[in-house]
Amino acid sequence: MESTGKVILPTYEEVIEVNRIQYEFYGGTWAPPDNLKNPDALRGILEYIQDPPVVDESFVGVLNIATRYAWHIIRSHYFHDGNKRTGMHVLVAVLDANGFYLRTSSAEIEAIGLRVADQTRPDSMTLDDLRAWVHSIAEDRGANA
Repeated sequence: MESTGKVILPTYEEVIEVNRIQYEFYGGTWAPPDNLKNPDALRGILEYIQDPPVVDESFVGVLNIATRYAWHIIRSHYFHDGNKRTGMHVLVAVLDANGFYLRTSSAEIEAIGLRVADQTRPDSMTLDDLRAWVHSIAEDRGANA
């Protein structure tokens, strides 16, 4: 992961690697060489999150940035398969690399990924909902050291 200022973020290649690992572990559909539907779209959103044209409070801080990564990967379906798993794994990895963890179970993380992905569900989650969830359960490891 690369550090941009004080926030450590995954590279384009690392996001693709996360998707490959999810595929190898869980199975699913794989489209060689990297399972991407549109490589430029993934590259573009990563650049946008790392260097937004207009910065508001939703782009500031590790929790907000990690949330944006997950949201865009899940909702934009950059990969042929594994978008929910990849998005949520990247969320956890960004938080971990920056000294945070989520006080929850892997089952809840999976359920949240499903709620983000399926906007037809009555309990679906918007970007703001996902951000609120992350803020409610993320804990700074340094605060407990």
